[in-house]
Amino acid sequence: MLKRILAAVFMTTAILAGVLLPMTLGADGIVFGQDAAAIAEAAGEHDHHADGDGDHSHFGGQRLMVVMRIAEVVAAAAAGGFLFFRYVLYRKEKLPIPGAFTPEAERYLMFVVAMIWLMTGWARIGMLMDQFDGIPFGTIVASTTIGKMAVIRLGGALLLALLTFAPEREKLWANPLKGVTVIGLIVTFPLTGHAYAVASGAAAAVSSHALHIAFASVWAGGLAGLWAVSFGIDRADQLNRLAVTFSRWALVSIVIIIGSGVWLAIVHLSSWRELWMSEYGIIVLTKSVLMLLIVFIGILHRSKLMGLLDRGQERSFLTAVRMEIVAAVALFLLAGWLSSTSPAPVEASALGDKPFYWHEMGEEAHMTLRMNEGAAPGEQLVRLYVWLPEGQGAPKSIAVGYRSGDDDTTAEVNIPMEPMPEGQEKTFDFPGFTKYSYSAEGGYLPPEASGEVIVKLTDANGKAFHYKRQFP
Repeated sequence: MLKRILAAVFMTTAILAGVLLPMTLGADGIVFGQDAAAIAEAAGEHDHHADGDGDHSHFGGQRLMVVMRIAEVVAAAAAGGFLFFRYVLYRKEKLPIPGAFTPEAERYLMFVVAMIWLMTGWARIGMLMDQFDGIPFGTIVASTTIGKMAVIRLGGALLLALLTFAPEREKLWANPLKGVTVIGLIVTFPLTGHAYAVASGAAAAVSSHALHIAFASVWAGGLAGLWAVSFGIDRADQLNRLAVTFSRWALVSIVIIIGSGVWLAIVHLSSWRELWMSEYGIIVLTKSVLMLLIVFIGILHRSKLMGLLDRGQERSFLTAVRMEIVAAVALFLLAGWLSSTSPAPVEASALGDKPFYWHEMGEEAHMTLRMNEGAAPGEQLVRLYVWLPEGQGAPKSIAVGYRSGDDDTTAEVNIPMEPMPEGQEKTFDFPGFTKYSYSAEGGYLPPEASGEVIVKLTDANGKAFHYKRQFP
């Protein structure tokens, strides 16, 4: 068994090498005159764009990006859904498999999926080559997540296509390998989308997105399979049996799809109004309406339509199935559109991406003030460090404030500083001085703040120190 698996992997690798090697060579072969390390570094400088938000490089136009992403998502759902119905839902059935799910159909489907991913992957890598001013194809493939995932998807699809040629006696190992491969391919999508680009909790976001796609594929594959079975002659009992089994899968799938979708929307939207004030939010709302329609149809399935199927009245049941299939197609189109649309930007921040740092030296006191983005949007983490002569003791009072504009009559916003536990943060020390640390976290500065930051402190002897600095 191991030898056969290795043989399939080897054949896939050989095909990949045949496809990719000519593209990695220039007209004169491999370019030796360029410093490979420098090329990799150049690609790496841009890789944050390609990795986190790579699918939003719009050099080919936003419409092309949307079309490519939709094609990729639909291809993944088709491959996953086909395998689910063929090898899970239909596994114990005795009647011949419907024509749309035969080994020949599987073979054609996997080759089509491979061709789709070859074309879209090639196009994306070409866009990155243009963006990086002619960096070689091989470097883009090796140095960016988009390049790596494009190769992995193509290799996985070719492996799935090769496995369709496995004889019946080899199905024991070939079919599980297909399942593992398609799961791995599904995981590549969140790695080149919004989930991987979140500021924190990327692993949870990637897992949620992968579950979202996987169970959407299960649901769509089951619906397509039931529809295919409905065209057979004398298959009413089989259709009823498969519908009952699939209804359990559908319930679990819909719960996971909704749960993961809500969680991902919360991660990418920073306020409720973005649902109707941003393109990303509008697509999320549209998907939500479609999901409500699907839930309603599902409730009808379980409460009434399954009973009609028991009594031989198939037409109403199949009408509902076809409605769900139409809704599924619309959802996958929206999913591709959504994943190629940038989430609404976080509300304007006082600090943006530049932390505020201020240090003052003196003979009798030193002061450092730092401001960074807080954990929540629109909040700031403020840290104040004060150094006073050894043996003098802690300051009697400290105050940090912000005043907008240049007018001294404007009210000052007080930032409530609290002492930090000793040793919580290590900063540099000054010989002959003792350090005292304070912090605060909250929404103290308005978006696009412009004014001055004020620090006041009084030492144990009653001497006052007053510092001002323009912000930002």
